[in-house]
Amino acid sequence: MENPSSSKKAFREHYQAVLNHLTIERKKSASEQAETFLPSWIDNRVFNKKGMIAVFSPFKGEIDLWPVYRLWLSEHRLIFPKISGTTLSFHQIHKIEDLSPSIYSLLEPNSYLPEVSLKEISLILVPGLAFDNEYYRLGRGLGFYDRLLSLLPLETPRVGIGYKEQLSLVPLPRAHHDQKVTDRLLF
Repeated sequence: MENPSSSKKAFREHYQAVLNHLTIERKKSASEQAETFLPSWIDNRVFNKKGMIAVFSPFKGEIDLWPVYRLWLSEHRLIFPKISGTTLSFHQIHKIEDLSPSIYSLLEPNSYLPEVSLKEISLILVPGLAFDNEYYRLGRGLGFYDRLLSLLPLETPRVGIGYKEQLSLVPLPRAHHDQKVTDRLLF
C-alpha cells in the first residue's frame, strides 16, 4: 500500500499545477459566478440569517471571493482566520484596513481585533487544493483546517469552495484526522 503522505504530496503537486494554469478569464468567471450564487445560497442554508460567516484569504491561486466578502463586510458578518501557532482563531473585521499581510503572505486580522467564539460561526467557507465526491478535501498539509473543523459545533455548515477544476473524480487520500465538509461549491 502506498504511503498516504507521499500520495497526498503527488495530489497536492497536481492540483497546485491545475490552479497555476487557470487563466485570468477563468478565475474571473468563477469569481463572478460565486458572487451571484453565494449570498442567497448561504442565506437559505444558515439558521441565523445575520450570523457570522468565516472566510479565508485566497492563497496561491485559490478562488477570489472578495466581491462577496465586501457584501458580508457591509452586513457586519465577516470573520477572518488568524494563525496562532498550530491553530486558527477567528476575528470580525469592520473594514479592509483591519487586515494585514502576515505569515505566508496571507491577509489576517490585526491583533487589536477581539476573537470570535467558534459557536458564533453560522457557516465557514473552507479552502482546499482539491475536493472529492465523498466531501473530503485536500489541504496544503499543515492541518489548520482539519484541526479547526474537528472543534466546530457539528451543526455548523462547512462549505468547501473552489474551482470546478479542483474536483477529484477519485477519492482523495486521507488520514484519520482529515475532516469532511458538509457542502462543496465549485465554480
